[in-house]
Amino acid sequence: MSNSKKIEADSLSQFNIYALKHQVKGLLYPKFLELIFEESYCTVYLMYTHCFFGGKRAWFTCPLCNKRVGVLYKEYSSIGCRTCFNLTYQSQNENSNLRDDVVFEALNNLIKADELEEKIKRPFYGGKPTKKQLRLERFYFEFFQAAKFLQD
Repeated sequence: MSNSKKIEADSLSQFNIYALKHQVKGLLYPKFLELIFEESYCTVYLMYTHCFFGGKRAWFTCPLCNKRVGVLYKEYSSIGCRTCFNLTYQSQNENSNLRDDVVFEALNNLIKADELEEKIKRPFYGGKPTKKQLRLERFYFEFFQAAKFLQD
């Protein structure tokens, strides 16, 4: 199942426990859920931890290794966690020397801003900027800061 070459987690379908929280409001601490995950049925068991100020936090139990995880991924016909599928994130694959480079960082922020701008459906809600809009403005601000730094 896992190979030596790492796959980026962003390229796989994923199911997040935090997204589940909004969908299962009527159920009170279920032990398992039947999920339809890209046309495949899967029974996923849940475990709970007590929060410091009361209540419980839900976690998935990985079907492959039985570890407590917040995100499950689908690779081919299997469902599992990052560890089971040997997944990595894009930022882990970037060379640390490039991350420290001002020009690279500026261009990276510009690319992220362009990608985010396509996703924003509503930049303002109730007269205030949305979180995505604020993040977009931060990317542009950091890009212009780097451009200003390079001119000096």
